[in-house]
Amino acid sequence: MDWPRTRPEQTAEGMTSADEAEFEVLYRAESGPLLRYLTRRLHSASDAEEVLQDTFIQFRKVERSERVEHAHALLVRIATNLAIDRLRQNRSRANRERHWSDHRYRSESAGGAMGEVAPSQLQSLHHRQRLQRLLKLLESLSPKVRQAFILHKFDNLTHREVADRMGLAQSTVEKHIMKALKHLLAGMDKE
Repeated sequence: MDWPRTRPEQTAEGMTSADEAEFEVLYRAESGPLLRYLTRRLHSASDAEEVLQDTFIQFRKVERSERVEHAHALLVRIATNLAIDRLRQNRSRANRERHWSDHRYRSESAGGAMGEVAPSQLQSLHHRQRLQRLLKLLESLSPKVRQAFILHKFDNLTHREVADRMGLAQSTVEKHIMKALKHLLAGMDKE
């Protein structure tokens, strides 16, 4: 298929109704196989659906600015690149969460709470003070950042579930959670 075609009756986006119809045919033909491909690569149906949407958005941007002669090949290339980006994001997110868990474990171990059956009163006081400090730090976050962090860390929702619940993009939720983690880690390290 040759993309885009120029026709006199263009929409506000620069697409004609014939271009939109051709795009719809392309979408219907390519979305199923691309979704299966992305699901295999990403091991996540929700990630695959998001990447598929982003793939067609990117494709539309390209087709508006230049002639596309091999639509299928371009779609596969865009999908592959976006899938690689998503895998990198997921790996980075996992590393951040592992860092957070490791930091928490080291902090608790240094305090002596790990492995003891009955912590001393002094240790109990120390842990209550740390908890109060953590709560103050949580309260100092902006409401959306705090909500995203609590939904993810305390309600055990995935980033995608938090994004759906808050009506935000997943990348925004990830940024909110990262901002909260940095703030909390910095604040707890000041002790």
